[in-house]
Amino acid sequence: HDVLASTPSLRPVPAPVAASPSRSDAAPVLEELGYRDTLSPAQQRAMRGSEASALANLAESEIAAGSYRAAADLLRRALAIRPDHVQTLLLLAHCQVLMGDWESCMPLAEALLARHAEGPWGNLLKGALHALAGDIAAAEPYLAKAREQGRESPLAQLQLGLLAVRLHDYGAAEQHFRGALCEKSDLVEALNGLAIACRAQGKLAEAEASLRQAIALRYHFPHVHFQLGLLLLDSGRVAEAMHELRTALQQDPAFPGAEAALQRIVRAQIRRADGPN
Repeated sequence: HDVLASTPSLRPVPAPVAASPSRSDAAPVLEELGYRDTLSPAQQRAMRGSEASALANLAESEIAAGSYRAAADLLRRALAIRPDHVQTLLLLAHCQVLMGDWESCMPLAEALLARHAEGPWGNLLKGALHALAGDIAAAEPYLAKAREQGRESPLAQLQLGLLAVRLHDYGAAEQHFRGALCEKSDLVEALNGLAIACRAQGKLAEAEASLRQAIALRYHFPHVHFQLGLLLLDSGRVAEAMHELRTALQQDPAFPGAEAALQRIVRAQIRRADGPN
């Protein structure tokens, strides 16, 4: 019994447990391997840039669909992330001009003149704002430079055409839209603009041909359906006009002017149906 009592236990002795490294001890090693709890400034910038690019890409899709208000909202969100991004500034300027919202373009004009002086956009916008305010003398130096810088740019020709429409210079507008189409024959906004300029000059057949070509290239384009509806109404083709105006409203229920035009047609038809009192 005494011998057994003095014999060491044969049970295995547990190995000592290694102490877990503290967070402060492990951090340098993990950081060397690229692991961090928080993103570095460079990673944060890259993520913000990716978000802004995604918003701009969505905006381009909205512009292609003729949804300019939705596109402008997306572009403003992108600029809140990257205020100096030239391509986003250009897209927002393009979008606002397509909506006819020249007056809010002054900050964009200044930014583009500062950051993209070699392009026509800053000069075009600055000249347009002077022209729309009635100061043609102040506008002309900017517009002359924009015409020179944008001579081979279909989008610059398009914007110059849209400005000419706003100034009721439909002959100049037609020239600019045709110039844009010479460079890019499938630019549907230029086809729409050409139709507006031709209709204002009484060239109804040319205007209708331009609009139908635009619809063949891009059916979902409420602006074109609206213009075609007005043109058909001018020609006395009331049923076709109503169809096009309804299509514009289906594609954009908030499209300005389409509902009012339809109501005018309906009221006129009711008066004709009632006959003389």
